[in-house]
Amino acid sequence: MNYQFLSVSFFLLGFIAGFMYLDNSFFNIKFSDSNNSILLNLENNFTFINIVSSNIKVVILNILGGMTFGVFTCVNLMYNGLAVSYIVKLIYIIDSKYYLVLIPHSFEIIAMILSGAIGIELGYFLFSHIFLSKKKKLYSVRILKKILISVLIIIIAALIEVYISPNII
Repeated sequence: MNYQFLSVSFFLLGFIAGFMYLDNSFFNIKFSDSNNSILLNLENNFTFINIVSSNIKVVILNILGGMTFGVFTCVNLMYNGLAVSYIVKLIYIIDSKYYLVLIPHSFEIIAMILSGAIGIELGYFLFSHIFLSKKKKLYSVRILKKILISVLIIIIAALIEVYISPNII
């Protein structure tokens, strides 16, 4: 079974739904009258630690979602796809030059999809181990490598987002 494909599919399902159906009220985003800038009502500052911790929470939730046989992981992937599509849609409406700011976030999306694949794989493993067969083995080394890669990608993405993205525009 191709878990990465499933992970990408759930993310894209959320992305497409968000792009088609969300309006400005969903994420409480308001437009400034003075310069058309986006004013986000965020509780956290854009610091390296806040970005890393926020993104690692998504990765951990995706992985731990495997304990729900992957259901929570799939829902989390769709929600994050929805959020990303909404920002893409919002930037399209405001000014497409801001798309350059989104490029560093592609690293976060890669880590999110990889951790989603881990959660789906763990969910499948648990389901098959409990309900189908007692002979399945968990390939912990392979899973651990994927987890470490996800965390490394999140750290690199946060570095880019904090130190490079503000200088793009």
